[in-house]
Order: sequence, then C-alpha cells, then structure tokens
Amino acid sequence: MTEDVYWHVASIITRQAHQEKNKHKNFALWFTGLSGSGKSILVNAIEKELFDMNYNVTGLDGDNVRHGLCSDLGFTEEDLNENMCRTGKVATFTGVSASYEYPIKPDMVINLSRLSAEEGITETIVNVKAKKLISS
Repeated sequence: MTEDVYWHVASIITRQAHQEKNKHKNFALWFTGLSGSGKSILVNAIEKELFDMNYNVTGLDGDNVRHGLCSDLGFTEEDLNENMCRTGKVATFTGVSASYEYPIKPDMVINLSRLSAEEGITETIVNVKAKKLISS
C-alpha cells in the first residue's frame, strides 16, 4: 500500500439504515462448485426471483468478474486464488482457497445434480427465509 492511500470511515449511512430502507438484511450468498455445475444459472434465477420479490439484489458471476476486476489474471493456482480473493472482497467474504474445496460447514447445500434448477431456486429462497434474511 502506498503512503497516499487512506482508509475513509466517513459514511454516515449505517448498515442498519440501509437495512431499514431496503426492508431486508444485508447478506451475500456465495455459490461454490465445480466448473459447469450450474452455479451461474442458479445465481441468475435466484437474483431474478429476489428482485421480483422487491429485494435489492446483485448477482456477481465469477466469469463476468474476469472481464473487469480480474481481467489481468490467468488460470494459474496463484491467479485463481487472487480471483477468488478479489471477488470475495467485493462480496465482503475472504479466505477462499485456490483449488475447489468443499466448504467445511456450509450454511446451505443446493445439489443441482439431484435437483432441477427450479427446485434449487425454491430451496435457496426457503433457506434464506428460514434464516430470516428476508421476510416471507
């Protein structure tokens, strides 16, 4: 970090104020899985479902991040790790390792090899409601 980069804590809009205005908690859903396992399809559909329910939501797809924020990275183990770290910073998560590792204690598991995309969407929304991240 250079000497002329400073951390600014000046926001007068608190997390609680955002949550009250948005009428839902701030949270991120991080979908992990092997390439081609259906993560992007699921994320896009869940984003639309939540948006249609009037929630403020943004989907952040790993492949799309590679066109901007991570366009300087390749597919070496070091670059994959950096890609996940940058994406994680955007979503306020950190600590994801380079090679795919199953989460030790995931908050939810949506197995698209056993569920249809529609069932995966429904199961995700049910889980998010059960965790009281959104209202019914």
